Amino acid sequence: MGPGTPPAPAVFTEVAASATMSFSTSPTGWLTFKLPATPLLAGSTYVATIVTTGIASGPPNLYVVLGADNTTQQPDGIALIYLPAATPSADWFTVSSLPMIRLNVVSPFAGISESNIEGVSVSQNMPNPTNGVSVINFELAKNAMVALNVYDVTGKIVATQNIGEQNAGSHSVNFNAANLSAGLYYYSLTVNNAKTSAMKMVVIK
Repeated sequence: MGPGTPPAPAVFTEVAASATMSFSTSPTGWLTFKLPATPLLAGSTYVATIVTTGIASGPPNLYVVLGADNTTQQPDGIALIYLPAATPSADWFTVSSLPMIRLNVVSPFAGISESNIEGVSVSQNMPNPTNGVSVINFELAKNAMVALNVYDVTGKIVATQNIGEQNAGSHSVNFNAANLSAGLYYYSLTVNNAKTSAMKMVVIK
């Protein structure tokens, strides 16, 4: 991809969305769109976008800021727009007259650190969603000390279960979510002081 060449059409996975704002005239200055508390996983890349509707006919337009100045690290005036209904096909276009988009991350919006530990695999809890006890299977390539950590959507640990020293091989742990409120949670294993990638768990009542 050469300098100034927009990337190919992309697939976005939405992790959080603000409420919709409506305007009858063009606003000036910074506008704040508040996002729900969402864990941002360490080592992942996130992009702040604005989706516009009602400006023109056709599908919504997705605006993505690309680039930042070297002093403030805020986006510069060059942005990308993704047009789902562009002719002859959906594509990216570079523009210079769009608003800047700034993503502010504040504690406890920081999220959960994660890593892929060689020789360790963790399965999805079953059943999921759960309203009581669910089973989490995991495998170890070698002996290790293991603990289970469960996080809420702000990244706060809400439950810890010490599994203890485990031999190499296949294992399972029962986790009782009866004391948790209904909602979305994340869990990971701590294996010899390193955390595995976080998995989603839904608790229902």
